[in-house]
Amino acid sequence: MTRSYSIPTLSRAIKIIELVSASENGLTLNEIESTLHIPKTTAFRILRTLERENWIQKKADCFTTGHRMIQYGILALSKIELRKLAPPYLDRLSKETGETSHMGVFYSNKVLIADVCDGPKHIKISSRPGSLIAPYCSSMGKILLADMSDESLDGFLKTLSLERRTQHTITDKETLKKELLTIRNRGYSVDNMEYYDNVRCLAAPVRNAFGEVIAAIGITAVTISFKKSMIPSRASIVKRIADEFSKEMGAHTA
Repeated sequence: MTRSYSIPTLSRAIKIIELVSASENGLTLNEIESTLHIPKTTAFRILRTLERENWIQKKADCFTTGHRMIQYGILALSKIELRKLAPPYLDRLSKETGETSHMGVFYSNKVLIADVCDGPKHIKISSRPGSLIAPYCSSMGKILLADMSDESLDGFLKTLSLERRTQHTITDKETLKKELLTIRNRGYSVDNMEYYDNVRCLAAPVRNAFGEVIAAIGITAVTISFKKSMIPSRASIVKRIADEFSKEMGAHTA
């Protein structure tokens, strides 16, 4: 990249963040200025901005890592840990329900199928790892949407076209928002033949140490084996295993 596209202040802020995060006991303004050869007034303004945004914090005369830097570090680690830690939970989910299990995360405005554990049946109906699926008509997608704030959800829905995939697909945004509120309150979501005909899916959230939904895990089955009357019992299993997964990710669950 050519220097003409570089933003000096942003570059200096990144260097300050890197320097402070590498320091064990924090650094003073003079130490930061002398180490990075940044004018003291410039360093001071950058530090105050970073402090205001909680990327760093000041203790006595030293600047140390702020909670936002820690939070984003944990979030990054969580994404790495998800793939490493998911298989045993998906395996248990498949064994206890007899169905194919899967995990999904947000990727752009789609749901990325991050992992799949095929059930004991010969029918393979779940999307494969790496597949991108629509969030509004999939159980995992609705779990992820349900965790959004009302403002974020409204903005996100403006980018979506709710295309009809089956006769059961919700294509009205207000109806979808009402269902997401129900999902948020009960702790699980159902794709009731909304994505594919004769296929029913159920998912629950995986949370991190901040209580944020970082993934969804669930099951996919043909409606012959996953009857509507079985939803409560299957939901209990999926929620329990999702809660156990969440605890391993640092969440505090009841």
